[in-house]
Amino acid sequence: FWLRAMAASFSRNAMAAMAFWCFASGKKGPVKPLISISAVQQDEYQCTRCRWTAKVLRAALGEHKWGRRAGAAAQRRNTAQKVLEAADQQKVCSKRRFPKRIRIRQKRDTMRVSFVDENEPEVNGGFRYRDVTENMQVVVDGLVRHCEQMLPQLQGELLTRAYRFTEQSDEFRVSTAFTDRWVC
Repeated sequence: FWLRAMAASFSRNAMAAMAFWCFASGKKGPVKPLISISAVQQDEYQCTRCRWTAKVLRAALGEHKWGRRAGAAAQRRNTAQKVLEAADQQKVCSKRRFPKRIRIRQKRDTMRVSFVDENEPEVNGGFRYRDVTENMQVVVDGLVRHCEQMLPQLQGELLTRAYRFTEQSDEFRVSTAFTDRWVC
């Protein structure tokens, strides 16, 4: 009996702090995530929501001036903190940063599903596209909500990465330090 109770307790705790797993395109099986993200809706769209969070975060970071050399590490950390503390339309997860209309793209060989901007050109060969015909606002609001849930958990890693990136690279660039897949 105590073994079952312990297993049930472990199961609940594991579900509460479940690591966010994202499947790499073309790879079989999960890859180890950069950090563990808890309390995120687990479904077939979790990876695409994660990527959209990384995209809007990168867009928000790209709006600011960054010191590129190692000596500007403290300035980069302060800039990243300022971006995270922004309010209203300037905040990272503001609805204005997400597309107004999205489409669903599915990779044929892996059946992986992702959201793409309606204006993104279609890629031939191996992808199917489908329009979201109803509840578009629900889908976009879900992306915003997911971003708001993830951002506090990413804050420590974001500040550390902004500060220490030049230890591994000669120059700091937002596009190199924070790619669309740096989280998942």
